[in-house]
Amino acid sequence: MDLLLKNCTSKAGNGGGIYVYLYFVQNKYMAFVINETQIENCRAIYSSSFENNSGFGGGIFLDGGDGYNVSSNRLDLRGMLINNNTADNGGNSLYVILQALKEWCQAGNEGEYVKGNYSEDRSELSDLQGIENSQIGSFEYLALDEINSKQVYLECYWSNSKGACPSDFPWMLIVIIIISVIALVIIIIIISVCSYYFCCRKKVQDQQVNVVDNHDIPLQTVQPQQQSYPQQSGNSTQYGQQYGQQYGQYNGMPLQQQFTSQYENSQQQYNSQILPPYNTSISNTQQDLKINSNIQENQ
Repeated sequence: MDLLLKNCTSKAGNGGGIYVYLYFVQNKYMAFVINETQIENCRAIYSSSFENNSGFGGGIFLDGGDGYNVSSNRLDLRGMLINNNTADNGGNSLYVILQALKEWCQAGNEGEYVKGNYSEDRSELSDLQGIENSQIGSFEYLALDEINSKQVYLECYWSNSKGACPSDFPWMLIVIIIISVIALVIIIIIISVCSYYFCCRKKVQDQQVNVVDNHDIPLQTVQPQQQSYPQQSGNSTQYGQQYGQQYGQYNGMPLQQQFTSQYENSQQQYNSQILPPYNTSISNTQQDLKINSNIQENQ
């Protein structure tokens, strides 16, 4: 074993065992390679007394910046042996800041240049963490909430054996689309129901208006049809028979009998009440005329 780092602590800083800052942009030949190095029981402790962020990378804190060429394999941690390291804010054994973080983790065979003796079956996801350099400004002064929202578990770049890695599939977009479609359907249903309700209500109102208008139409006066009675011919019996045969019965009696009886009564009333005074008047007048004629003759 080339190196043993044990029970190392970084208080109010990063990298409990090793803190590395690499200038790949300035020196393309720069390299960091670990061979048989054990880092055990090291800690990175957070402190709010300092402005710089702290508590990252309990075993190793590596800031590689940008400009690293993954194909060069100059960043090689295959000899890293980690055990029981802790960090308050992320990366118990390793925390990496690198622009090509994803490409570096996917190089080789399942995180070959990253994980050392890290085991997908036994190790914790929080043992290996990092953040892409392109996503941050200055890591030292970045808000912790923003770091926590952007930092990733390095294992998720080559495996999801624990089923805890975020998916690249745009689930949030799908959820937003589904919610939007459901909301649109609900709005369409509400509009349709309201339209149907107001349409039916308008039809009912129109029907009520038509009923009111019909009530305002003046009723036509129905003139009773004048019945033509048969002309009197002959005596009352013949007249009654003629009328009764034409109009049938009334109040259960043959109209022939009723009309004949009524006509005879009228004739009797005429003969008894109207005709005698009339005859008397005519007789008196005749007598007066006769008297006057005798007077004139005597003169």
